[in-house]
Amino acid sequence: MQKKSVYKKFLSFCMLFFTNTLFSLDNKIVFLISPPRNCSTIFLRMMQARGDFQVMHEPSLALDNLELKKPGVDFFGLIKEKIFNKAQTSNVFVKEISQWVKDSFLNDQDLVARKNVYFVFLVRNPHHATISLAKKRKPEEIEQGIISKFAAYEALYEIFNHVKKYSVNKPCIIQAEYLYTDVAACNKKLCTFLGVPYLENALSWEKLGANFSGAAWDNVSRDRMAWHQEVINSTQIQVPVQYKTDMQGIPTFEEISSDKMRQECVKAYEESLVFYRKILSESVYFLENIVC
Repeated sequence: MQKKSVYKKFLSFCMLFFTNTLFSLDNKIVFLISPPRNCSTIFLRMMQARGDFQVMHEPSLALDNLELKKPGVDFFGLIKEKIFNKAQTSNVFVKEISQWVKDSFLNDQDLVARKNVYFVFLVRNPHHATISLAKKRKPEEIEQGIISKFAAYEALYEIFNHVKKYSVNKPCIIQAEYLYTDVAACNKKLCTFLGVPYLENALSWEKLGANFSGAAWDNVSRDRMAWHQEVINSTQIQVPVQYKTDMQGIPTFEEISSDKMRQECVKAYEESLVFYRKILSESVYFLENIVC
């Protein structure tokens, strides 16, 4: 009886491995990695509008949940299992924020090296991203330095270098400014890069409305949806709010109300700018420069 039990377990493992391998090679898994407030959720809506991708909105956000950090709980393993299961029936698009997934990706070379896994890095000028992030946080959080903690450009750069080293498929970098100023061209180039058909219906969509539950984004929580009301009510990609600079093009941060909050935002911006410039130096990986 014991031998039969062991044999059954082994057979189940083999079938699961074969099934996941077979289907995952047929369907693409696309990870979009970005810092927060870098236009990634509107990018998700574009991918969802295609109709041939299941989308997942920041599944690794829960990695910050202390209850899931119990010894022996491989939460990222559970996320991967869910992604692979979805990939058995269709392509999968996974939007992630760099600070939540940095450790998981840096410690998972096998996932990065899978033949059907693609990485897209979306990056926005940290001037606009920093102010946008500050407007979503409470004043006391900003004063305690939360903007620097969550800006995440350094984490993005670390993940990019890891993916560049181990990924079978060359990663690409998309500047958010390219995405929202030339949507159709960016979309066509992205489709060529991923090896999927260009679909014009991905350029516009219906508002999701007040009754949107988050289920279509893989069960996004209500509190997270409050961050994305503009995107939930969007119908296409548009130029986001542009914040002010002085005559030399240096950000003024005049949109931030208090001196203390403004100082924290400037600090976060200057820290992010170092890694933003490093990312911009990788121009050979820019989507518009990649020869597909």
